[in-house]
Amino acid sequence: MHTHHPHPVKANAKREPIDRVMDVVAVVSPMLGVPQVIQIFTSQDASSLSLFSWASFAGVSTIFLLYALKHQLRPLIVTQILWLAVYAAIIPGILIYG
Repeated sequence: MHTHHPHPVKANAKREPIDRVMDVVAVVSPMLGVPQVIQIFTSQDASSLSLFSWASFAGVSTIFLLYALKHQLRPLIVTQILWLAVYAAIIPGILIYG
């Protein structure tokens, strides 16, 4: 049985204003995690952070990324890749300084 997403984002599709907003949010949203990364590595303290929570966020992002790839949802693909990069910095920081 073939499942088809009713509205995949095509490169040549007419872009609505919300599409442009999502392109910006896809990049800006994960950047909100960068101050946490900076704080961990400059203070060398992650004792107040939960490894379970951050690893769980990474797991959920992986599921969202797989979904987005299957349905060709470009903004979701971008944001999940960027969030995974943030988690890839935070989680080792927790392991080192937690």
